[in-house]
Amino acid sequence: MNLVKKENRPTALCKIFGAYGINYVNKQNGHSLKNNYLVMEYIFYKKDIKQIWDLKGSLRNRLASTKSSSNLNQDGSIYPSSVLLDENYLQDIWRNQIYLLPHSKTLLSQAIINDSNFLANQGIMDYSLLAGISRGQEDEVIVGIVDYMRTFTLDKKVESLVKTALPMSNLPTVISPEQYRKRFYERIDGYFAIAPDQWTSG
Repeated sequence: MNLVKKENRPTALCKIFGAYGINYVNKQNGHSLKNNYLVMEYIFYKKDIKQIWDLKGSLRNRLASTKSSSNLNQDGSIYPSSVLLDENYLQDIWRNQIYLLPHSKTLLSQAIINDSNFLANQGIMDYSLLAGISRGQEDEVIVGIVDYMRTFTLDKKVESLVKTALPMSNLPTVISPEQYRKRFYERIDGYFAIAPDQWTSG
């Protein structure tokens, strides 16, 4: 990350503004409880967002229901604050592909490489690319990597080994940070196509 800062390399990590611990004390029984909080930037601030997706590069249990009435506007369209997942995204781009300009695609790819390498080196996994489409004269794609605080702890290592030894088990799929990095980059990079231009062959 020092190179990202010093050499102004692309990054998509959402900024952390602060980390706080708050203690609660129950006056009736004297028991105390401590919760930890992170304050992060909201990348959609002051944006008129059409839709948001939380993308991990996985298709396992990555389909959000859009049938709930709480997720729908009066006209039946999906309420934009309803965060959809990878399978929803693939269904959406099948109907209406999202294109990036070549320069934007290059920046996004480089940012994902930089960030996923950094996170894998720190033993971090299970992060997501939060992507949103904003309304305007030209639709804008806004992205940021979030949920990058989960490390590959001992229990996750054991779970991963058991899953590997018992491929037919019903345990959730757990992969190492390096495997997660590779899958995340390859899948996310394929989610966004480059906009055709005059040099694109028919």
